[in-house]
Amino acid sequence: MSGRREKIAKKKNRKKELRRQQKLAIKVISEEEAAWTEALAHKPILVERRRIQNFDEQHTAIMQYADEYGDYPNIQEINYQLKTGTFDWHQDHALFREAMYTKNKQKRNKLLKQVLKLNPDYFAAEFHLFVSEVEDFDLPSFEKVLEFETLVLEKWKINGYNNWNYFEARPILAALMFLIEYYMEEGCYYKALELVDLYLSKRPERFPPSFVFCMLSLYHMTGQEIKVERFYQDGRNKGKCDDTILVHAIIAAFLRGKLEEARKLFAKLAEINAEAIAFFAEEDWYFQVFDIGEQEYYYPNTNESLMASLYPLLDFLERNIILTQFLANEAKKLDDEEHFAFPYGLEEGFIELTGLFSFVAEPEMNDIRMDYARIFVNNGICTSADFKDWTEKEVLALKGIGPATVKKLKENGVKFKKAN
Repeated sequence: MSGRREKIAKKKNRKKELRRQQKLAIKVISEEEAAWTEALAHKPILVERRRIQNFDEQHTAIMQYADEYGDYPNIQEINYQLKTGTFDWHQDHALFREAMYTKNKQKRNKLLKQVLKLNPDYFAAEFHLFVSEVEDFDLPSFEKVLEFETLVLEKWKINGYNNWNYFEARPILAALMFLIEYYMEEGCYYKALELVDLYLSKRPERFPPSFVFCMLSLYHMTGQEIKVERFYQDGRNKGKCDDTILVHAIIAAFLRGKLEEARKLFAKLAEINAEAIAFFAEEDWYFQVFDIGEQEYYYPNTNESLMASLYPLLDFLERNIILTQFLANEAKKLDDEEHFAFPYGLEEGFIELTGLFSFVAEPEMNDIRMDYARIFVNNGICTSADFKDWTEKEVLALKGIGPATVKKLKENGVKFKKAN
């Protein structure tokens, strides 16, 4: 145990550094994509970044083109120019881009200062320069952070209080998230909540990465469990069932003494996240949460999604042993019952996927494309033997199926129903 705690202590020493760096992008893919891409041995398709990139080339290039020509560009042409290195960057963007790819801190800061000399309003450069210079969690640094907050809020006001949907607002909102996480790290929970409430007051269409996890964690830290429950119920009313929010609803119910409700919610979590039982049943499970800070991707309804959701709450969990024991006990009880469920909404799709692969593996389906096989399955032809109930004319009437496919099926030995 002592060795494990020493390992955790070393990780905690890196935690503050991870907080202030714009490091690897933690990304999330949809549950459906997770199932299909894994089964097809494809790499995950990224649908949302959890950390803004140091330099998002495509969006920056689009914004530069729009500012220069007053029109939206041809995206394919922009992507081609970026890929071939022929895009003509404005000097401030070129210098900022170079800075973001420069590992040496002194050289990087020199480039950032050159950017600001050319364009004093280049906030992304100002933010990165500030982050690199706030090296310690001490009183002088805290005073610098407070001054920087004033600048961030002024920039956001000028920006029109835009939300994460607006690319030009993202460097400002990334800075806002830095402030929220900094205040949380320093135990200034109500200071962090001021910024959370400010963002919510603008009725945003979209939250910055990690915003919801920080918000819910702050509610726990300040005893506002009702707000956690309300947020969870609002999501349910909209048809959303998210393991990353549900785990906070479980914690809220427990902290309010509603143990039976917490148990029911935990059972629901186990239904939608098949890895939840094993995760919480692990001895000192909350120590694992540190690892998400260094991972590049996470899938929904996995160990990693739970870790990402609980990461801002880690210090709170370490202090609340009864809570962590309750979650571990619930997991062990369900584990003893050999509880298992497919991730919510995936059972039907998984069965369909298994049947599809069995179908295309039959000799009669040799050289028949997967999309054609899917058309057959969608129309009730799930094995090569099922073709005996279909005439060639009926198969040809299926949208997407042509004479060449029917010819190949016949060459493979498929027998069709004789036409009357």
